[in-house]
Amino acid sequence: MVKKQSDIKKNSIPEGVWILSVVLFAGALLSVLLVLWMFSAADQFSTFAPQLAQYDDMNVSPVTFVNIGLLFIVVALVSYFIGRGLLKLQNRARVALILVVVLTLALSIYSFIISRQIYVNVFTLIINVVVLWYLFNKKTIKVFK
Repeated sequence: MVKKQSDIKKNSIPEGVWILSVVLFAGALLSVLLVLWMFSAADQFSTFAPQLAQYDDMNVSPVTFVNIGLLFIVVALVSYFIGRGLLKLQNRARVALILVVVLTLALSIYSFIISRQIYVNVFTLIINVVVLWYLFNKKTIKVFK
């Protein structure tokens, strides 16, 4: 059963859900800003192409910047809709966030195995585990039903 906006009182949304939503909205905003920068960089590619020439093994072109920008548009949309769904206390938003956090957790572990950057990965792992713990907490699950 989907709750209507009128059924949800502002005070009934837990602080943790508010925090997660704000973080997701901030991530969406940063992704949009990154997209704007990527599209601008693609437009101005000829001005900094000589500096990129030193990286011969990287096939960087304006298309690369546009493709990365398109990827971040998807990230921004997913972040926005999950954040909005959390504020509406939709269980599907909670499940979607669980999937995103599990994917991020897997990528962090993979990155640690490959790069051995322990400080960044430990911080990411701790944040992801805390978010997963919160999303699987019985009180949180009860709020989303």
